[in-house]
Amino acid sequence: MTELVQRVAEGLARLESADLETRVRAVEELARCSEAIVDRVAQVAAKDEDARFLVFERIGRFGSLSVAAVERVYREAEDASLRLMSASVLLEMGNRAGVPDLMAALGDQGDRLWTAALSLSDAGIAEAAGPIEEALLACDLADTRMLDCLATSLRRLRKPLPERVQERLSCVEPAWFRDSLLGRLGPY
Repeated sequence: MTELVQRVAEGLARLESADLETRVRAVEELARCSEAIVDRVAQVAAKDEDARFLVFERIGRFGSLSVAAVERVYREAEDASLRLMSASVLLEMGNRAGVPDLMAALGDQGDRLWTAALSLSDAGIAEAAGPIEEALLACDLADTRMLDCLATSLRRLRKPLPERVQERLSCVEPAWFRDSLLGRLGPY
């Protein structure tokens, strides 16, 4: 760690040089340091379940440097939760490497389904519409959180909602929630 700190400090100092070649080499060294920093951040997310969501939520601030680090975490993840979360982060950054895992999670329940539906619909992955529709049709009408997630995700991908989905959601109570799910109250 102290070596990386020293490399960053030296690179920043050389960036102030009057010599153009020295400044260019400083930029190259600082880019390598940035890659090392992003790799370290991604590894923290991989190892620390308590920090994982918060780290992955912010890792995109490193820009394109973060894609390779997150993709490495995704490919090496043995934990299904880490694999799905990193797949979601990759998709948010425009990398489709994790789409197969996200699509497979549409057949799951709970948080895995939630994450997959929102990630895929946010990215406009049209192939997800059918599985999201099936999940919505199978969803417990008392599970308001999941109904809202799936209806919102499906509305992003299909306008208007398919008739069989509308029929299913017409059974939801109370009326204001039913109208919200059906889009009668307008977009969120």
